[in-house]
Amino acid sequence: MDSYRDVCYLIHFDEPIGKSHAQHYLGFASDLHRRIAQHRASEGSSLVRSANARGISWRVVRVWRDADLDAERALKSMIPKNLCPHCNVRLSRRKARLKSMQSNQVQGRASTSH
Repeated sequence: MDSYRDVCYLIHFDEPIGKSHAQHYLGFASDLHRRIAQHRASEGSSLVRSANARGISWRVVRVWRDADLDAERALKSMIPKNLCPHCNVRLSRRKARLKSMQSNQVQGRASTSH
């Protein structure tokens, strides 16, 4: 499957890992399927090895095709949770709940002031 050659990929960990509380790993692979197999076998990235050793689930949540090491470097300079669709959904839900709570508080104040 050539469509997964020369890609950057983002892994999301279901729980934070280590002292830095990392929840993402961003990497480059010339063959994504082979690289994921290496991660599953705890070969390569120490962060993914640590997740495997602790029994922390993880999954590839985003892939950038036709990438190179410059693209990987550029992506790594960004905040990974902003690139993660899983985290963005959670952040969007949290923001919506907060906005709803604030709206309810404002409505509550308005109705008690009459």
